Amino acid sequence: MKTLLLSISMIMSCIFTTSADVSNDSIYPGKIWPDDRGEHINAHGGGMLYKDGTYYWYGEHKAESSNNALVGVTCYSSKDLINWKYQGVALSVSDDEKSDIVKGSIIERPKVVFNKKKW
Repeated sequence: MKTLLLSISMIMSCIFTTSADVSNDSIYPGKIWPDDRGEHINAHGGGMLYKDGTYYWYGEHKAESSNNALVGVTCYSSKDLINWKYQGVALSVSDDEKSDIVKGSIIERPKVVFNKKKW
């Protein structure tokens, strides 16, 4: 019985260790595409910027059941266009009712340009 439990334990540790240490080498259409945190990439209507060997993906953060902006524009980075690292919210929605990006508004296809002076 001890041998069986030890064998199961060793197999399980190999499975979990291997899956956590391997990065993605493919994109699977129709399946959840996770970022480096294992969360679904949320950058709809996105645009890309390429700088010094890194791609930056900016897009609308969509709620599960609404097109309204509740977070803002998120940013992810990648060296290979398959594995994406979450960089955070690049543009947050505002609580100011007079703002064009007030919480609950619609943000469509955000654009980003490179500014050499700010880099």
